[in-house]
Amino acid sequence: MATTAPALPSAWRTPVVIIACGCLMAILTFGPRSVFGFFLQPMTQELGWGRDVFALAIAIQNLLWGAALPFAGAVADRYGSLFALSVGGVVYAAGLALMAYSSTPGMLHLSAGVLVGFGLAGASFTIVLASFGKLLPESMRTFAFGIGTAAGSFGQFLFSPLAVALLNSVGWRETLLIFAVVVLLVLPLSFAVSTPAMDMSVGATRKQSFRDALSSIHKDGRRKWVYARQPAGRYYRARTLVSLALLAFLVAAPFVSFRGQPLVLLNVLERRFVLLGLVFWPQDFHLVVLVALTAIVTLALSTATVGRVWCGWLCPQTVFMEMVFRRLEYWIDGSAERQVRRDASPWTAAAWGRAVFKQALFFAMSFAIANLFLAYVIGAGPLWTIVTDPPSRHLAGLVAITIFSLLFYGVFARFREQACTLACPYGRVMSSLIDRHTITVTYDAVRGEPRGRLSRDRAGAAPAGDCVDCARCVTVCPTGIDIRNGIQLECVNCTACMDACDAVMRQLDRPTGLIALTSHETVRTRRRSWLTVRVAAYAAVWAVLVAIVVVLLVRRRDVDVLILRQPGTLFATMEDGAVANFYTVQVLNRSARAHDLDYRVVAPAGARIVPLGPIGRVDAHGLIESRLLVQLPRQVLLAGATPLRLEVHAGGALLATIDSSFLGPAPPANTRLPAGSVNPEK
Repeated sequence: MATTAPALPSAWRTPVVIIACGCLMAILTFGPRSVFGFFLQPMTQELGWGRDVFALAIAIQNLLWGAALPFAGAVADRYGSLFALSVGGVVYAAGLALMAYSSTPGMLHLSAGVLVGFGLAGASFTIVLASFGKLLPESMRTFAFGIGTAAGSFGQFLFSPLAVALLNSVGWRETLLIFAVVVLLVLPLSFAVSTPAMDMSVGATRKQSFRDALSSIHKDGRRKWVYARQPAGRYYRARTLVSLALLAFLVAAPFVSFRGQPLVLLNVLERRFVLLGLVFWPQDFHLVVLVALTAIVTLALSTATVGRVWCGWLCPQTVFMEMVFRRLEYWIDGSAERQVRRDASPWTAAAWGRAVFKQALFFAMSFAIANLFLAYVIGAGPLWTIVTDPPSRHLAGLVAITIFSLLFYGVFARFREQACTLACPYGRVMSSLIDRHTITVTYDAVRGEPRGRLSRDRAGAAPAGDCVDCARCVTVCPTGIDIRNGIQLECVNCTACMDACDAVMRQLDRPTGLIALTSHETVRTRRRSWLTVRVAAYAAVWAVLVAIVVVLLVRRRDVDVLILRQPGTLFATMEDGAVANFYTVQVLNRSARAHDLDYRVVAPAGARIVPLGPIGRVDAHGLIESRLLVQLPRQVLLAGATPLRLEVHAGGALLATIDSSFLGPAPPANTRLPAGSVNPEK
């Protein structure tokens, strides 16, 4: 693996120009993609497709976007960001243009799915953020990473009203073509954030530093397998307890009921979500967004304060890898030293048997994890039905779960730490939030340097620091880094090196904490300085979001009732001369008990309600979507629309009051406002 030559921006490419152009690119690339939902209705109505055709295209897009990101990053490193961004922008624009002319589901999947997915990987803000890191001075990188990420979200905010306006004025095909032209603006903007191609010369490879290469990759590009020693110490014991609690929650959450609902359910198919017994329907989308935003700010606040504690202690990938699969490997193959010797030895019958047993056990665990995650999507009951039914009745589901099992198996058996260092975008985002004031796993270079190995003949030698260069901190690291080089992208804050170093210090009767949870600023000045303006600002935003979410949850109604005139209909005249209107009824019950409903027309007088479906009872956590018919005497009708007021009662209590309108034939000109009618001017 070779190093990238230092970027030397031209005179016109000042930091302000680089950041401005990069943010514009983030807006222009993320904006059109984020408003694809607005195209669902016009496209499916005109082309006669079901919602599933459009949904599959978006699923393909998201899958390819994530899968192609590591390769797009590699292309940007090898050939320069200008090449990656330009190719990605052209492919992205081609996908939008072809989407405008899609006439079959296959064309839509190719355009909106494959081309847009690959285009986003090459032209999205992830490549722009990497260019920021190479082109901008270190003092501006944190700010640039933050504003660059925010620019992508602003693109969604900006393009939403723009897409609606264009769809209403020119149609969906023309809107897609306009967006394709807009995306092509990436081409000139990419010159401002272009980085040079990688220097592949032998000399550059030999001069490569730890900042330029991953610790798990050899200089010739081959994978360097990490044989991590099993940690031991107080931090590892604490992490084990936390992991056991998390594993217990992960396993139990879809199966344990609370208030008649599972603890957690993420039913994206029916757009129904449950969190700790609270049910969220599509009508609660604003709450879901606020809860997700609060979670993101929580991660940002915790990372800026105490580093990547999520990655090392709470992430399911880390928990399963280090506390399940890694421990199974220690049990089967022995310690890291024994694993190295066995892998270097010839393959014998015993070695083959051990390898087959380990891989079979890994796949069985992966299959169990895949079924566990399926329970989060469809629920425990449907999962049990699938498990107990003959496989022939659920062949499609069996194929899907096998594919996901193979995916999990590949991650835990082979990909391992590279899932964190190569594939996971959140590690990069969270690493950008760390600064010199962040409390993270830090080597005390002031106390530890200069390093010196223990020796009996050091008399007269220069005094050495406390670090004896035993490399124990390196051999226990699950990503294979040397923390003594400083904080690195691969460090996940697992604290394994702290336990290893503390054990050596105790053996030497020296103070522990040579590697400790502290900040670089504290190491330098010996003063604690974690509460910065940035952390305080994050905390203030977090507190506001938590307060808003709590207030909205407390004020949320147990039962929501929505009654609307049925679109596309006027009125009907009954045999007795009365006039009838059709209304759609939607009742959403968020409580754990059923309700018997009573519908009444308060005004005008003389109205009669005829149910056209089951609207009289809503089950616990149930949803009613039906219709009713309202009949009014002709003499109470007003010119144009007659105001209509309905009330819905449950158990004698008023649940909702709905004001709507009633259409009918024009009454005689001398008709007065009937008694009991609702004044439309009030």
